[in-house]
Amino acid sequence: MFPVRLFTEAEAVRRAIYLAGQTDTPLYIAHMTCREAIAELQKAKGTGQRVSGETCTHYLTTTKEVLDNPDFNEAAKFVCSPLCGIVRTARLFGRHYPTDC
Repeated sequence: MFPVRLFTEAEAVRRAIYLAGQTDTPLYIAHMTCREAIAELQKAKGTGQRVSGETCTHYLTTTKEVLDNPDFNEAAKFVCSPLCGIVRTARLFGRHYPTDC
């Protein structure tokens, strides 16, 4: 089963790309977190559409281990959205971690 969060992000990117194409408008997408959304962006770039995107630094550097810190005040420093998928996003961009959330 395709997780809902991944489906909705990929679908939102697909729709934004479609609308940008229909209006001949460049598109920039921030905070990308999943392979499926990036694939949509790459497909559009391949057709010559003016699209680009990025992820967030904390998606690449924060691991579940810091969130599991028993000291709430320390763990709270790293809370962000979306939570799950951090390691998957990091792997997508070439970083490797031993566990996933």
